[in-house]
Amino acid sequence: MIKSSVPKVSIIIPTFNSEKTIKTTLFAINSQSYENIENIIIDGFSTDNTIKIVEENLDNYKVFQSEPKGIYDAINQGIKQAKGEYIFILNSDDFISFNAIKHLINSMTKNKLSVMWLPTYSNRGYSFKLNLNMIWFGVDQSFFAHSASLMVKREIHKKYGLYNTKIKNFEADHFFFYTLFSKGEKLSVAKKSRSAYGVFTLGGISESMSYISKMINEYNYRKKNKFSNIYDFTYCFISFPIRLIWGFLKFKLFLNMKRLFFKKN
Repeated sequence: MIKSSVPKVSIIIPTFNSEKTIKTTLFAINSQSYENIENIIIDGFSTDNTIKIVEENLDNYKVFQSEPKGIYDAINQGIKQAKGEYIFILNSDDFISFNAIKHLINSMTKNKLSVMWLPTYSNRGYSFKLNLNMIWFGVDQSFFAHSASLMVKREIHKKYGLYNTKIKNFEADHFFFYTLFSKGEKLSVAKKSRSAYGVFTLGGISESMSYISKMINEYNYRKKNKFSNIYDFTYCFISFPIRLIWGFLKFKLFLNMKRLFFKKN
């Protein structure tokens, strides 16, 4: 077997009853201009045609099935199986352009980085930079997408561990991002390119929780460092109260408008 001259990238695709969306994701993978990719499907024993669609539409892949314990557990299983030097997560309803992986590898190699995001389209519009100066206001204000965007060297997970699935109701990707930031890893976004971008679709635990729940969950995580870290101190004593009050005011306004609407009708 001829050894590739470029590093291997492991694309991890968590799936569970994904037949309605996965074809577009598989098309994106098959269209990549980068030559050394292994595709790892972690399936939660889908009961629809997900696996059949994978078999019919993906050229090079490995399928591992495990009990559905959540998307981050599935991602962790994929990382354990990965043989690539680089790890990239792609949910089964997300998309990347044909030059996405090659652009990331070239950018990371050129800048000697172990962590990099791909410019990404999502409900926020087009995101192409990190707002690390806003970490005191909330992790959600500093980072954008995880799937279809973040690439890390596998050594990053050896250094900091897998995604933490034990933190109750706190998004594991946000925890991972914050860990990288707090440990001093150099974080960057690849340069904008018309041929290299990701498309992140809303969904998952992050979108199922209310605004207030997210704030409380982040506070419960960050409060342990509130007297040893200026960012956590500021979040716990300034940002969290302000955002919590704002959340309650928005909720109260919504209820009042709802009452007025039903009163008129």
